[in-house]
Amino acid sequence: MPTTTTSIMICRSDNLSKGGTLCKKKRAVYMRALQTQAGRAAGMACMGWQQCAPIRMIETATHNQLSISIFTAYPSPQGMGKVGIRTFTCRTQCHFAHPIARRHNMVQRAFCTVLSGLAFLFFGLPGHAADIALTLATLPNGNHKYYHKLLEESLKAQGHSVIISVKDNLPQPRIVSYIEHGELTLHWFLQTKERDGKFVAVHHKLTQGLIGQRVMLIPKGDEAVYERVKTLDDLKVTGKVAGLGQGWFDADVWKESGLKVMEQAGDWKQLYPMLASKTRGVDYFPRGATEIVAEAHANPDLAIEPRLLLVYPRDFGFYLSKPHASLKPVIEAALEKAEKSGLQKKLIAEFFGASIASLNINKRIVIPLKNPTAN
Repeated sequence: MPTTTTSIMICRSDNLSKGGTLCKKKRAVYMRALQTQAGRAAGMACMGWQQCAPIRMIETATHNQLSISIFTAYPSPQGMGKVGIRTFTCRTQCHFAHPIARRHNMVQRAFCTVLSGLAFLFFGLPGHAADIALTLATLPNGNHKYYHKLLEESLKAQGHSVIISVKDNLPQPRIVSYIEHGELTLHWFLQTKERDGKFVAVHHKLTQGLIGQRVMLIPKGDEAVYERVKTLDDLKVTGKVAGLGQGWFDADVWKESGLKVMEQAGDWKQLYPMLASKTRGVDYFPRGATEIVAEAHANPDLAIEPRLLLVYPRDFGFYLSKPHASLKPVIEAALEKAEKSGLQKKLIAEFFGASIASLNINKRIVIPLKNPTAN
């Protein structure tokens, strides 16, 4: 399936912001024309400019020219979608930016439409798949690597060329802010109703449930504290306090389950030294089975509690920023095929297999936790 589209720039953004109805109609007319002339042959139809809105339209119409840009359907890290851009300019005597007073020169309009259709056809043919540019966050201890690789390999397997740029070691509040403002393309979070409303959810379980299997990171020497714990009630009786990031879904799980929790505002990575100190009101840090081994190696004053597995039925999913919503069906299709082909299972084994084996997951005492009813 070709992944390029054609945009004809016929309206200035200031006219649109003032409710330029005629401008909007002109856009729709041109997009329908392109659908007819180029869409069928190229195997892709762009059903009106509103559906193409995720492609950030560049308003280049002036008083005497009309710019036609052919570019990939996926925005660049800067949000302008200029990867593989091809632009054709047709000069006319008409003032296309003027809302009412001028009319189109029909011959020149037809020439522009045909030219754009030919360009669309050429760049939309198989073998000209669009680049997908992603801006992603990195995390300490390399915990991001699996998610980056899963995205990259899944999309490449479907014929896409993938360009990844990164923003390093961002705290979660900043990641959330960057997603809200489109500065990151997407991130992986535990699925919640709040996030489903705030971002664009990509419906696919990323760790096959492993992230919902929690193991406790504790200060070295504290293993004996949990030796008699076999049930949720036993864990409550210890009175021990879990450290979690402020606003994390896990914090709601712990509260719903009747366990004590301290939520760390700001940079959640401060929980490591707080835990090691034994004086900061934090007794353990529950981490996903895919995360804890690398984190224990990076923090030699901490240890992995050897007996317990705290479990709740929730997984990570990708959440797109709204300006990048056009990627949702592309990524969902790629991930679904990655699961069916065994690619996802292979990557989980590659990145987490040794760690999971070292945790002896199947021999641990399972303590089910309660999902918050509101989430």
